[in-house]
Amino acid sequence: MGGPVLVAEKGSRTVSFCNKTAHNFFIPGSPSPVGRLIDELIGVAASLLLTQIWSIPQNGAISEPFIIKSVLDDKERLLVTHVSSVRVEGRDLRLYSFRDAPPSDTLGMVNWQLNLMELLNWLPLGFEVATLRDEVQFVNSGFKQMFGYDLDQLEDAEDWWRLAYPDPDYRAMARQKWEDEIAAARRENREMTPFDLDVRTASGETRRIQFRHRAIGHFHLNLYLDVTAERLYAQRMQKLAEIDPLTGLLNRRSFFEQTSEILSIDGGDEAEHVVLMLDIDHFKQLNDLHGHAVGDLALEAFARCCHGVVRGRDVVARLGGEEFCVFLRSVTLDKAIEVAERIRAATEELEIEAGGAPVRITVSIGLAQCRSGENAVDQALRRADGLLYQAKMNGRNRVAH
Repeated sequence: MGGPVLVAEKGSRTVSFCNKTAHNFFIPGSPSPVGRLIDELIGVAASLLLTQIWSIPQNGAISEPFIIKSVLDDKERLLVTHVSSVRVEGRDLRLYSFRDAPPSDTLGMVNWQLNLMELLNWLPLGFEVATLRDEVQFVNSGFKQMFGYDLDQLEDAEDWWRLAYPDPDYRAMARQKWEDEIAAARRENREMTPFDLDVRTASGETRRIQFRHRAIGHFHLNLYLDVTAERLYAQRMQKLAEIDPLTGLLNRRSFFEQTSEILSIDGGDEAEHVVLMLDIDHFKQLNDLHGHAVGDLALEAFARCCHGVVRGRDVVARLGGEEFCVFLRSVTLDKAIEVAERIRAATEELEIEAGGAPVRITVSIGLAQCRSGENAVDQALRRADGLLYQAKMNGRNRVAH
């Protein structure tokens, strides 16, 4: 190897050895490059580009050539570079060899490669090139910005799986998903069906990443799209579609969806469920006397009251206005009456602030057992609503069953 050769520390890329040719190659007449950073010798942009080359052979074997645009002694030069990995006395080192790029008749090809590199680095996504054996050859700057890892941390696939998926169970799931989807795509000679995974970045942040893959020629191309913001937005929109924005309870549609799912899971005639219909007494008068802001405070307080009494497996919803409903899962009628009475008593103790003076509210409740059938919940609600009407007619602030 007669050209300039540098040996640098793996992490810091500080030059620890150079041959005689390297002295005049980089900065003629200057002191030895030993002790200086690779960045200072070839320019920061060229040095960073070298960190995107992942096909680094072990034990000093010569890598494939790579063309970089460097700055030597304030002059731009095209260099053909080889990178190797060596280990000496427990130290991990990088061996770099350089030579000037081919003659001018091949300059067009050189510029094409450089333009392609700039294009790949400009893409607002992670881009990776691997061999047919899944040995990573190149990643663009988008990959490094997205995940934060560099070649020193991800020398092989096992490093990636260990760092990006620190939880062993999630790692096993993610790896199986990746391998299954890749295998299916390769069998059918098509693009892999995109899918999302949660990935831990070098900063410790978890990002939602969409993975795409396609085998082209002798290479595997992988695309990584950060969809964290989009998925969070979709989740918020989904939540808004399911939740009553004032009380945070389920809305009518979500109540029927969840209870229908519960009935399909529990099934059978032996499962006992009870539905409560609840209506805040004289709510219109409360709004007219104290204003809608106080009415909203009453609705919020009552929602918290219901949640504080029922169990985590029960379902609470606001149907609209001052009407609420509760689905008590797997409970006897006697136990359901006890729960309803606790809600009634707790509501009676609530104090709503209205212009410095406390305002109290009460609630009327009707309850009915949920019998088996296609419209079981809807029918139970109708019966509970009828009993709620009776509670209102009998003086309010009471439970009818």
